[in-house]
Amino acid sequence: MYFPGNYRWSAGFINMLSSAPYGGSEIGELHKIGRMLKGKAPEDDEAWFDACVKVADGVRAHAEKFEQGGYRHSAAHAYLRACNYYQMGERFRTPKDRKALAAFRAGVECFHRHAALTDIKIEIVEVPFEGGSLPGYFVHAQNATSEKAPCVVYFDGLDVTKEIQYMRGVPGHHIMWILGVATMWNWFEDKLVRA
Repeated sequence: MYFPGNYRWSAGFINMLSSAPYGGSEIGELHKIGRMLKGKAPEDDEAWFDACVKVADGVRAHAEKFEQGGYRHSAAHAYLRACNYYQMGERFRTPKDRKALAAFRAGVECFHRHAALTDIKIEIVEVPFEGGSLPGYFVHAQNATSEKAPCVVYFDGLDVTKEIQYMRGVPGHHIMWILGVATMWNWFEDKLVRA
């Protein structure tokens, strides 16, 4: 446990750490977050938010420099990590306020930059729902042998976002791409953020 006596922070930290195989974190950046939280009280969710957002801001600044320099792969990777840190930062901030929503939106913007710059074909889509729509991502199948590959539609619960799920390989999208299956993420939370 990274934060003895603080299950939520330990779980959040392990959540970020577990995204590393999918490009969602780097150990040095997580170490910065951990050092900023050292000695903080378990209920100090403002400290959690501030540490995650500070690191996210720094990673996003690197992503922007990489992008301006024409290093799109490095930029895409950094944008993905910044997205994760922003969204994990706002995770414990309740009730949600302007700062939390701004961090969430920054995370979504970073994911959109990642989608635009990566070699993986990720399409930002709107899924019709009850007279409106829900935002989602359609991750096109790779190595498909037919023009129309099967598609897995994934809806998550209330404690995670579609961007965070992408960084966890759920539902095993890397394996599915190899098999020629497309995946799509969507989450109801974005409907609330638009209000």
